[in-house]
Amino acid sequence: MTSHHRRPGRPLHGGSPEAAAASRQRRREDYARLRAALSMSPAELARLLGLAESTVRILPAWSSASFAPSDRALDLMRQELLQRTKERLEEARIRREIERESDEAECREHLAYCGIIDPDDAIDGNLEDAA
Repeated sequence: MTSHHRRPGRPLHGGSPEAAAASRQRRREDYARLRAALSMSPAELARLLGLAESTVRILPAWSSASFAPSDRALDLMRQELLQRTKERLEEARIRREIERESDEAECREHLAYCGIIDPDDAIDGNLEDAA
């Protein structure tokens, strides 16, 4: 029997029941942490993991002696969290760029208002020629 076809909760071939229990506990803790970080509804999480919503609702299965989230499910959750983090970083980069451009435009308007640069240079954004 290969490790892919073993019964849930059983130790891997040659593994101890204690090691299997520790693995289940680690996966449960990882699942709880990832689920909190993702803030997904049970239905959304079920779609992500390819599981029934009823299964997602019983996870992390703290009270089960043999049932725990799979490493595959945890990997999918980590990938989703990583993707969301990358998207947030990109959004933050875009926001910073927009804010920088807005700040530059505001500075050009102020310089034009004070007569330091020609108003046309303030509109064009060409401060090097204005100096």
